[in-house]
Amino acid sequence: MKIESNYQRHVGLLSILSAILAFGSLVLSAVAVEFNLDTFSDPSGLLRFSQHHEAARWAMLLDMFGYYLLLLPAVLYLHEWLSPRTPWANLLTCCGLAYVLIGAIGAGILAAVWPQQMQQYLVAGPQQQAELQAAIENITTLVYGGMWNILEVFLCGVWWIGMGLVLRSKFPSPGNVSILLGLACLLDSLGNMTGLKILAETGLNLYLILAIAWAAWMGVLIYQSRIKI
Repeated sequence: MKIESNYQRHVGLLSILSAILAFGSLVLSAVAVEFNLDTFSDPSGLLRFSQHHEAARWAMLLDMFGYYLLLLPAVLYLHEWLSPRTPWANLLTCCGLAYVLIGAIGAGILAAVWPQQMQQYLVAGPQQQAELQAAIENITTLVYGGMWNILEVFLCGVWWIGMGLVLRSKFPSPGNVSILLGLACLLDSLGNMTGLKILAETGLNLYLILAIAWAAWMGVLIYQSRIKI
């Protein structure tokens, strides 16, 4: 019993920590581009802020742990809670795990590529700068446009909506937030699939904020034994 209680508290604390690191990632991302937030929807301008390469690196590292890896214990914990409540538990958890892994891989790629390209850009000549510009645009588009904002957000949209539908029978407010978060993710994915930028940006902005709130809320509920397996 004590081991189970400790496990539950640790999962809750890790979820709360994930929310804190995710928020830190947002702050450092803004610092890295001197609060020109449009840069993240148009990566062609990223190299203009190459002097902030360390902030960019840490922003992506915090993103990798905050939005993704530190949620892994919660995904597995919630699977145990979901299993007796819905026959879709395995599918939902697979979507949650895929979200964590795909997202973390994308953040890891950018944590390695962005600082390297930005440092090289600072000392490069005009021709090499043009080559670096093309390279960073291609890699960023691969991660942002493909891995994150089409595939990953579709999978986590399914996970959060399914989770919310089960949660709200016992926890109405967190359940509804989970559904809203899932819908925002699907909106982001749909917007990128169809090329409707306004849909993609609306969904993405909602996701970035609601994902932090959801992780913190779930962490508190798990830590307090309100969601108990």
